[in-house]
Amino acid sequence: MSTVLYKRDIPYVLLMHVGAFDAHMLPKLLALYKSKGVKFITLEQAQKDPYYASDMNPFLPAEPPSLERRMWARKLTVPGSEPSLPAMLDSICSK
Repeated sequence: MSTVLYKRDIPYVLLMHVGAFDAHMLPKLLALYKSKGVKFITLEQAQKDPYYASDMNPFLPAEPPSLERRMWARKLTVPGSEPSLPAMLDSICSK
């Protein structure tokens, strides 16, 4: 999705409570991510990406929190998703 919206990949921030995983599950989860091509970077590196500029600077207008919502806000089709409820209602109800 990020390549549709921004013409490049966005560094995703995955926040999870590591303590929720046991010593056997966490390495398997990380290996699964790596096998799917996920590259890990630090939070500081991700925060330097322009995608997060409005999150890092309170003086900038807020952006929708997810790629899907940013695409909907820009009237772009989200690959593999159903239209949002407001969009479905707009298509059914007319004034």
